Amino acid sequence: PAQFHVGDMRTFDLAGEQFDAGSCLFDSIGYVRTNEGVRAAFSRISQYLRSEGILVFEFWHAPAMLRFYEPLRVRWVDAEASRILRISNTTLDVARHLAEVRYTLIELGNDGNYQRLDETQTNRFFMLGEMEELISESGLELLQFFSGFSKDAQIDERTWHVVGVARRT
Repeated sequence: PAQFHVGDMRTFDLAGEQFDAGSCLFDSIGYVRTNEGVRAAFSRISQYLRSEGILVFEFWHAPAMLRFYEPLRVRWVDAEASRILRISNTTLDVARHLAEVRYTLIELGNDGNYQRLDETQTNRFFMLGEMEELISESGLELLQFFSGFSKDAQIDERTWHVVGVARRT
């Protein structure tokens, strides 16, 4: 059976448990923001993997972010009983490889009511080489990077999401 644990990936404690695999998806590693934090997270995850255990992780790719990000994006999403307007305002801190995204979500109900949610997220984006170095400094061996969630697509400047697979050494 699968086990799921929630906690700060830099400091969680599972009392010596060992796992065959771990995952860090949906750009979770980007929320850590600093090299020290990323190393701590990967080291902590590695600590709980069995020998040869696998980590699958996903991150924002810096070349796509730096070249193609949009400061303002507006999208409509149709749901069964409502329509959702998503507005995102993005600013980049290029020196630190951080993207601050301020979201406004407005759900317009078919009944005429609406709800609004405002949220700000700050995520880090990475170059492949720096991610490979952070992985290797954390007791893991990088096996492969994939473009998005495709095993066949090539990673290039238009690749927004990179999935990595690493193994505990």
